[in-house]
Amino acid sequence: MALSAQRTLSATLKGWLPCFLLILTAHQTFCFAAEARISLAAQDMNGMSIAAVFSESTQGNYIFGHDLIQNNIQNTQPLLLLRDIPITQAKQALAFSLNCWWSPRPDGTVFLSQSNKLSVNTALSNSVRSYGPENGSAMLPLVRQLLEPWLVDQASIDYMGHTWSATLSPEGLQHFHNILACLESPKHPIPMLAEAIHLPSQQAHTTSALYADSWNELFINLHRKGCAGISVRPQLLRQPFSAPITIPKCTLRDIPRHLQKVGVQAAWIHGILCCDLATENTQLCSHTHPAWQRVIVRLPVLSDPLTLATIHAQISQRHQDLFSQPDFALYALAHNNSLLIAAPPHDVKRIITWLEQKGLE
Repeated sequence: MALSAQRTLSATLKGWLPCFLLILTAHQTFCFAAEARISLAAQDMNGMSIAAVFSESTQGNYIFGHDLIQNNIQNTQPLLLLRDIPITQAKQALAFSLNCWWSPRPDGTVFLSQSNKLSVNTALSNSVRSYGPENGSAMLPLVRQLLEPWLVDQASIDYMGHTWSATLSPEGLQHFHNILACLESPKHPIPMLAEAIHLPSQQAHTTSALYADSWNELFINLHRKGCAGISVRPQLLRQPFSAPITIPKCTLRDIPRHLQKVGVQAAWIHGILCCDLATENTQLCSHTHPAWQRVIVRLPVLSDPLTLATIHAQISQRHQDLFSQPDFALYALAHNNSLLIAAPPHDVKRIITWLEQKGLE
């Protein structure tokens, strides 16, 4: 029999203007077979206070990196509207709103930071491993680059006399051995590339048309009319609201298109409608730390009549958007005529599909 318990936290805060009224509720449902879920409405509240509500309502602990604290995260006021959202998706909403990464730590806490380095709060371990191929020293920079997120504090990687040595956290050592296996094996198996796609169903619609004459009213109405999870960055909320907005009844998947007409860049990411001010540099993506998103894949390539370097150059040109992402890397391994890809599963699929279309894989 499923065991469930609900815990509710409520707070009413008044700011220096009468209209600044915040009512927060958050609950978590525990079940043996289901992920915990959270409901929360946070408006006119800074990022640190929102994280405190997350901590209290999920019985977890959210730790801020020094970079976020130095960037005055306490003065950042995003808008989060969550209704019965799984905790993993809610972390995306929180991290997106603060423009940072989230990553799990071994002790169960959640680390929030803009750094590509991970927070390692466990003791480092040593590992020594022999290496068959002759090109180990040439691979050292590549291995260090792939493991850069784990190279914190006293962590290190070295290669000498056909032997690798590493001092890393347990998670870092696991990735270290996986990378070496990928480089060593003549036919390294491609891992499962399935990933959860949290898009609304094609049948899901807003309940009716909506009208709004402020940013807050717009997103609150969207939330009420069908969008269970919404995360809005503060720079959008600070922009003047030029004219009233009307959005007709539509599918939830069409909402980003309607928002784009009023200068909002929006996308469904892990089940959350993520919204920001539309600019040339705006990138909407998953905010799970890049090191936790990517897989490492080595693909043997049939390089005739194209050379491996030419294939690498063509991929770089065809998929320019990938190379600007912190969780993507592509290496041409001339010693075994293959490509090494470090990327989230959906981006690896893009590269494999392109190679198959070219008859190179």
